[in-house]
Amino acid sequence: MDYVPLATMLATGQLAEADQFTRDALITLCGAKAKGRTFVYFTEVKDIPGKDLATMERLWDKFSGGKFGYSVQRKIWNKQKGDFEKFCRKIGWTTKDGEVERKVRVDYPV
Repeated sequence: MDYVPLATMLATGQLAEADQFTRDALITLCGAKAKGRTFVYFTEVKDIPGKDLATMERLWDKFSGGKFGYSVQRKIWNKQKGDFEKFCRKIGWTTKDGEVERKVRVDYPV
């Protein structure tokens, strides 16, 4: 997969676009079973090549100055002690009203 577009989006501060690119890439990497969905199931993450996950992680980490990426979310998840609602609130997976999204983007391994 070509990650130059992701690097470019991140380098130019287009975070929403980079987030969508990342989501689309994860869905593509999961194959036909994820096609047509807007998310990847947590159980499918193990099927995504480690090289691709590592590449996305490095890009997000580098261009966000360590603020975004899978490792950051992992640390937050651990601090929330597995409380999914707290985790979602902490990383901003909420509606404009501050409620936890019921169609949460479970596209990042935690």
